[in-house]
Amino acid sequence: MSDETVAPAADIACEERAAVLANLVLAQKIFDANIAQQQTLIRQQLILQIELAALGKCLQVLLAAETTEPEAIERLTAQIVEMLGQVHSKSQAHMAASHEQISEAMAAIQARAMA
Repeated sequence: MSDETVAPAADIACEERAAVLANLVLAQKIFDANIAQQQTLIRQQLILQIELAALGKCLQVLLAAETTEPEAIERLTAQIVEMLGQVHSKSQAHMAASHEQISEAMAAIQARAMA
């Protein structure tokens, strides 16, 4: 074999290696984004379970209240609603931040795929 035929073959092999490595990097980014989405979904499910448990406990407290004063029940109900609203707004903010991170990762993956 002459040097003229070996050189193009070596160039093709290097180009193929570069393409394979680029595909591996892209596959890893897609995998990472998938894992991030799964983790976000798990967090959202856990937050929902916590909110439901808190709501159930609040209802249990209201039903077990042995007061005949409607004002006390109304105050307790208002405080519980306020507390649940705070928990819900904090969980929404956390989910929004997670969603933003996933969107950024997906945009980076799409940009990489288009390049």
